[in-house]
Amino acid sequence: MSALREKQKEIAEKVKIFLENLKPEDKIGLIFHDDTDGFVSARLFYEFLQKKGCKNISISVLTIGKGIENNDFHSADKLIILDLGPNLIMNVFTSFSHKPILYIDHHQKDEQIPEGIVGYRVIDAISTSRVVYEILEGFVSDLEWLAIAGVLADMGDKHQENFQFIRAFFEKNKLRIMDFKKNINYPISNMLIYFEDNLTKAFGIFKEIKFMKDIDKIKKYSEPIDREIERFVNLYKEEKEEIGDVKFFYFEPKFKIKSTIINIISTEAENEDLVIIFANPEENIIRLSARCQSGRVDVAELMKKFTEGFENANGGGHKMAAGGFIMKKDFEEFKEKLRRARV
Repeated sequence: MSALREKQKEIAEKVKIFLENLKPEDKIGLIFHDDTDGFVSARLFYEFLQKKGCKNISISVLTIGKGIENNDFHSADKLIILDLGPNLIMNVFTSFSHKPILYIDHHQKDEQIPEGIVGYRVIDAISTSRVVYEILEGFVSDLEWLAIAGVLADMGDKHQENFQFIRAFFEKNKLRIMDFKKNINYPISNMLIYFEDNLTKAFGIFKEIKFMKDIDKIKKYSEPIDREIERFVNLYKEEKEEIGDVKFFYFEPKFKIKSTIINIISTEAENEDLVIIFANPEENIIRLSARCQSGRVDVAELMKKFTEGFENANGGGHKMAAGGFIMKKDFEEFKEKLRRARV
C-alpha cells in the first residue's frame, strides 16, 4: 500500500474514532461556511448528532469578511468545523487546540492545519457535502438528495470526480439536473440570501427540512430574491465593463445575490471561457466574486494576486470559482491592477 493510501486510511480511522467517542452529554460546537455546501454539510451532521443522542448543539456560521455569527461554541466540549479554508478558521484551531476538533473541508490550496486536529481534507472538486454524506451515510441516507444539492451548489456537476455519485442519484429518482437545481438548489440558496443578517435563524428553519417536498416551506423567502436576481442579470448585460482581460460588474443589490448572479452569467455557454469578476459594497469593504467556468484561468490564484498587498484584504477559493474582499478605499487601485493584468 502506498504512503498516500496509508495516510488516508489513518485519517479515516481517526475520524471514525472521533465520531464513536461522541457522547449524548457532550456539548458540540458546529461551525460552518454560510453557503449551500456549508449549510448542507452542517444539516447532515446535525441529523447525525441528533441520532447519536446529542441535544446540546451550538450553531455558528462564518461569513468571509464578517467573521462568525454566534460564538456559543466557546463553551463546547468538542468542535466540528465544516467547509472552511484553514486561513479562515486558524484562530479557532489555535485558541481551542486543547479541545477535540474534527475538521472536514475541500480547500486544498490553503495553509496546513495544526497537529492534533482530526482533519479530513479532499480535493477542491469534491464538495464538503459529499464527504460528510459518505462518512455519515448509514445515519443520513434519507438526506441523499440534500447532499446532491450541496454538490451541485459547488458546481460539482462540472467535475468528473462527481459524475458517478450524481448520475446514480438522478437515474434512481428519474430526475433531471436542471429541474433539481431550479426546484431545490435555487430556493435553498435564496433562503440563505434572505436571512443573510440572521443565518442562525436560517439554519433553524433549514434543520427542519427532511424531504424534497419540504422545500415548499422555504419558497416564500425565495420569491423576492428571484425578482432581484432577474433584474441584475439583465443589468449586467447592459452595464458590464471590460477592464483589461476581465469582464467586470460593480453593482449595489439589496440582497447578497452576487454569487448567484455570477454563477448564472458565467455558466452561459458564451461566457464559460471568460474571466468574470463581480463587486459590491458592504459597509467598509468591497466584496468580490470571480469565475472562469472553463478552468482556463485559476481564479483562486488570481484573486489572491489581485488582493495581495491591500490592507485587511483576502482572496482565494477554487480554480473555477473564487472570492475575496478589499477595503473601499482601495477599490480604484484594485481596478488599476485589473487593467494591468493579462489573464
